[in-house]
Amino acid sequence: MSRSKIKANLRAADRRRRRRLDEGSRSAPPVPASGKSEAVAPVDVAGLVIEAILSVSDSRTPLRDNLVISLLRSLAKQDAPSNPAVLSLYEKVTGFLDGRKIGGKAAAAAAKELLGIAPSHTSEDSPDGFVQYLELIAG
Repeated sequence: MSRSKIKANLRAADRRRRRRLDEGSRSAPPVPASGKSEAVAPVDVAGLVIEAILSVSDSRTPLRDNLVISLLRSLAKQDAPSNPAVLSLYEKVTGFLDGRKIGGKAAAAAAKELLGIAPSHTSEDSPDGFVQYLELIAG
């Protein structure tokens, strides 16, 4: 994929993310049990999912697109995978998201969004093209 095409996709993803954040900030914030209204900052869940995926990357065994896409499918279904390698990654990513208080529905929506982006960044020539794209977004 050409560099200009990657940049165009990044700009489009940034616009979608900003739009999502703007829509989230327009809705009324939830009122906590104490009854006092507190300002709640919108959270970029897709960015956190990317961060979680990249944070568990091991230098000895680099991530491959098929593993990451299987993980995203499992997150979208909110169902633990049967493949041991994907299961290990799934547990690490869900632990990362749980530590940041990201619920399953939000993680599933973010995974579906990332799955929508994945086909345009995968190819048989490069087994880690989508992972490289995620690193570019995160970096």
